[in-house]
Amino acid sequence: PPGARRAAPPAPTKNAWRVNGTVYDLATLQPVADAEVIFELDGQQPVVARTGAAGAYEVDLVKAAGWTVSLKAPEHRPGGLVDVDPPYRVRDREERQAVLEHLVSADLTPAVIGWSRESSRVKLDLVAAP
Repeated sequence: PPGARRAAPPAPTKNAWRVNGTVYDLATLQPVADAEVIFELDGQQPVVARTGAAGAYEVDLVKAAGWTVSLKAPEHRPGGLVDVDPPYRVRDREERQAVLEHLVSADLTPAVIGWSRESSRVKLDLVAAP
């Protein structure tokens, strides 16, 4: 209804990270809809989050060392890149194009990720390579 306030998402469970981010295209910087962000921890079932129209996803992960993240996105190479510092989205087109030209499949293998155990909310943007 108009004027209704949206309920805040529930807090992450005590021993979990609430991970959210955006997947965007390295060449165009446009959000990537319908991408699968796949988190894996040795011996556990993968945790998969799917992006919406704005390229956003959110998932809760048990706090543990050894998580990896990978990406499957329509019309993009398998794998993906964890956004780095400085983020790809603030780099100019020529620099992003140079990254694409020199990108090899080994660059797109699952990346090991980890965060402080004191954190409960984590931002993780990913980049899909066309």
